[in-house]
This record gives sequence, C-alpha cells and structure tokens, in this order.
Amino acid sequence: MSTSLTSGAVSAQQPAEPAGVISASQGATRSLSAPGRAGEKILYLGDQTYRNETLRNETSGPTHIMFLDQSSLTIGPGAELTIDEFVYDPGTRQGKISLNLVKGLVRVVGGDISKTNETTIKTPVGTIGIRGGITVIDSQISTTRAEYLFGQSMRTTDQNGNTQTVTRAGFGVDLNSSGDQSPPRRTTASDLSSLLNRLETQPTQQPNRAQSPAPPGQLISTGNRGVSPNNTIAPDRLKSVTDTNSGVNPQLTLKDILGNGTTPIPAS
Repeated sequence: MSTSLTSGAVSAQQPAEPAGVISASQGATRSLSAPGRAGEKILYLGDQTYRNETLRNETSGPTHIMFLDQSSLTIGPGAELTIDEFVYDPGTRQGKISLNLVKGLVRVVGGDISKTNETTIKTPVGTIGIRGGITVIDSQISTTRAEYLFGQSMRTTDQNGNTQTVTRAGFGVDLNSSGDQSPPRRTTASDLSSLLNRLETQPTQQPNRAQSPAPPGQLISTGNRGVSPNNTIAPDRLKSVTDTNSGVNPQLTLKDILGNGTTPIPAS
C-alpha cells in the first residue's frame, strides 16, 4: 500500500509560492490541495512544496523537505504542519520562515535564513524561534517539548508572553496549556534517543516509482549552492546517496554529529 503525505492549502486564493522540495519520503506522497491547484496530486522526490500549504505525514516513516535557503525539515509520522510563510532572497541569503506545527514531531535544521533571522515554529501552546543549528520539537495536545541540539540559540515564548533563550546545546524547554514554560533542563541521552528514533526511516515495501523524477536512494545535495532561474532547486542537485545500513537515512548523519544519538552535554 502506498504511503502518503497529505497536504492542503490554507488559502487557495493566495498565489502559489515555492518554498522547497520533497527530498526523501517512504513511497509516494499525496497532496490533497495546494495554492493555485485544484484536486489531488501525487508527490514524488523532487516535487515542490509551497507557502500556505498544510502537510500531514501519514506514512510510517519520516518525510524530509529541503527549503530553498538550505534549511531542512524532517516531519515525523502523524505530524501535521503548515508552511505559514517562506520568503527568501538568494542574493542576500536572507528571508523568513514561519511554520505552524499543529501536532507531532519535527526536526528543523537551519539554513541561510536562520543565520540572521529566526525560523519560527508556532504550536498550540507557544512559539519556538531557532537561530541556526538543529532543534527537535514535539507538539502534543497540551504540551510542546523543544530540544536544542546545536547552533546559535533557541528562544521559547509561552502563551503568557514570557520568553527565555537557550544557548547551551543539550538543553530543552517544556511549554504547556497553562500558558507557561519550564526553565531550561538537560536533555537525557535516553530521551534524545527516543525522539530521534521516531524520525528514523522505517523499512517498508517500496511502491512502483516509475513516475518519480528521482529514483529511490536520492536526496537533495546540500553541497552546492544556487537556485535555478524559476526559483526552484535545480535538478542537477539531486545526488545519489548509498547507505548499506538503512537506505535513505539522513538521520545517520545527525547521529554522527551528536555522537550516535547522544547529546554532548558538558559538565556543570
């Protein structure tokens, strides 16, 4: 059975603005609707995602999106979010990214935009602002858990307007429906491993991919810069990746950075 990532436009009357591409997914993905397009569409590797598009991952594994500024987003199984805003000037390498995470687990890896302007992720109980680096966010009905793994800083704002900034890797913050948030607390190795395992690619029977513009085992290369004239990621930036352990699995790279799934937490 084909796995799917369903998507729907927040407002079909707003112009379609490309934000990024599907860079990895288990099987085909399905778009229920998108700005400027009527009806459903099957999405494959290399297909675009758009500003004002809502994504719901209905697969048993993660779906990866590469944005035009080199930011990347990993959407865990069952997660739902909207790309509220994406603006990017490749000349100045500046812009704005705003996501609305309705529920579920995501990993955000900052690109050009987050070096000078926060990437913001809104959840039902607060907002997380990310400057560079890597952050994992888990949004449930009444709580949001934000784990700062690497980069410049993570700023959390609760529903009461209280704000705090975390600059030390290996610490996280919990926000809740009461409107407040916890002080920064250490991320344990077991908790981090549990979160990252939920973002692992799960082995599955792959469907017929004959129509896909990029065959299985391909990811968007982050090693080359530049955006094609029509504001899309150029096809020649599709890069073959071979992983004899678990196939297409960018998570292995992250685990290498973090030390096989454990956060390098310095001594007090």
